[in-house]
Amino acid sequence: MGIASQVSLLVVVVLGIMSSPIFNRRGHFLLRRFGGWVIGIPALIMTGVALYLTHAQFSVWQNDPISKYLLPPYHSISYFIVYAGAHFWITYFISFVIAFVVYVIAAYMNARRGGIFFEKEELYFLPLGIFLTGHPGWILYMVITLFLYCALCVVRFAVRKEMPRTSFYYFWLPCAAATIAANGYMTQFSWYSSLLL
Repeated sequence: MGIASQVSLLVVVVLGIMSSPIFNRRGHFLLRRFGGWVIGIPALIMTGVALYLTHAQFSVWQNDPISKYLLPPYHSISYFIVYAGAHFWITYFISFVIAFVVYVIAAYMNARRGGIFFEKEELYFLPLGIFLTGHPGWILYMVITLFLYCALCVVRFAVRKEMPRTSFYYFWLPCAAATIAANGYMTQFSWYSSLLL
């Protein structure tokens, strides 16, 4: 597990703990009133991680007697930019775009149906999970959450003999943590690793 995955996992765990009823008597998310900051702060953290990794890679190449020839003044900086983009930036850029699209669709559908699909915090947990799992982890995240949600609905239907609304409030972030942890294992499968950029 790389440093970006470790930081993602740490952010998910911290937000998961903060969203638990332990931090609030009413059981609501501690940062409910801050809305977009729930996504904005992790995005800034992951941007900082990508900047750190880019700088570290540049320093390693600059101090290596062979790879220094891949940097200016021996070579154009564009090669390094493409390399750093492909290794440190694109994973979270793709998942950020997907998370934004999912957020817009989920917020629109939830508002249109009077808020029956998601609680307010869930509208942030879902895209946050997508963003922090990276690419292609967001695909695995969506599969895990869909499977777990269906299983939860089946169990509730079997117990209550009715189909009540099932809240996924306490499952979005644990599913993201499980996905981040499983990502390294999943890359050994060729169908999954072929999704890596």
